[in-house]
Amino acid sequence: MFDTIHVTDEEMDALPDGVAGFLAFESIVRNRLNEIGKSEQDGLPSLDQRYSYFSHISEAADHFGIDSIKDLRIAPGNSWGYDESKKTAQQIDSEVMKLRFKARRGRQETHVQLSPARRETIQHHIAQLRVRIADSDLDAKKQEALNKKLDELLAELNGTKKVDLAKVMVILGSIATFTAAMQQNIIKFPETMATIASLLDQEKEEADAKRLASTPKLLIEDKSTAPDDDIPF
Repeated sequence: MFDTIHVTDEEMDALPDGVAGFLAFESIVRNRLNEIGKSEQDGLPSLDQRYSYFSHISEAADHFGIDSIKDLRIAPGNSWGYDESKKTAQQIDSEVMKLRFKARRGRQETHVQLSPARRETIQHHIAQLRVRIADSDLDAKKQEALNKKLDELLAELNGTKKVDLAKVMVILGSIATFTAAMQQNIIKFPETMATIASLLDQEKEEADAKRLASTPKLLIEDKSTAPDDDIPF
């Protein structure tokens, strides 16, 4: 019996939504396939193992709504051959690369270099939140959980690379959801969270303005007259 590709429940639960989730899943399954193939005599996955990979990808594409992949024909049983396997693999590779390039473009649009002054201001607000958490009537377990969320936020903001605003906003949202579910109130907690979000929005707006100002006029005019900004790959 050939080795099957297995993705753990923990890995499934950790997958994000949308295209990012599909790409993460595909990467896991592809790595599993390559590892299985290493144990084969020729060092390559068998047709059955490749079929397992294709089946996983087809189901994932259906779940995450990746229309360009979920409709690929996966040949059943004995009708599966090397040529069809190769063709399907090439199609999946092509579609995955298109999705990865689109995802890269999206990441670039949501990444900004946080200015030292604004970073320091946000750090000050987070320090204030910690004081208010300590002074609140929250039990120790809830205080620890909130402080861990703030640690997660700081880790994103304190890096040397550009800040992923999309990821930071998700963290801020999770903190807001967490605090909204509590019976206890923390002084000025929602207001401070809103201030942090506003500071990040300002950074993004300034970065967009600088990028637009540095774009050659001809390029701007060409883009504005394009019939469709979202050109398919």
